[in-house]
Amino acid sequence: MAGLGRLIDAVADAGADDVFGPEFSFTDPSQGGVLATRAALADARRRADDAAAQLSLRITGIQSIDLNPIADEFGGSDDSAGGGALEEGRTRVSPGRESFFSLVRVVYAVVPA
Repeated sequence: MAGLGRLIDAVADAGADDVFGPEFSFTDPSQGGVLATRAALADARRRADDAAAQLSLRITGIQSIDLNPIADEFGGSDDSAGGGALEEGRTRVSPGRESFFSLVRVVYAVVPA
């Protein structure tokens, strides 16, 4: 990334008025959502197992899963763009970060423990 910052500086020093970019993207843009959904499902199961144990119950299966229960209300991701920063008169380019939020609704079947 250091070379990219030097390139941007050189273009600006040569008289360019507006220098934009770079823009970063994912090779597989859905992978972050997939990983977030897996984590949400695992968390739901841990919490359900704990709740069932507290009530002397045992989970025997899953009745239903909703992977997008209220998507219109929450959206799918939180985009925090990376960017450049001036450091001692030089442009430093840092990669961006993408945060994913996944909400799931799981209904489990239970029996007495």
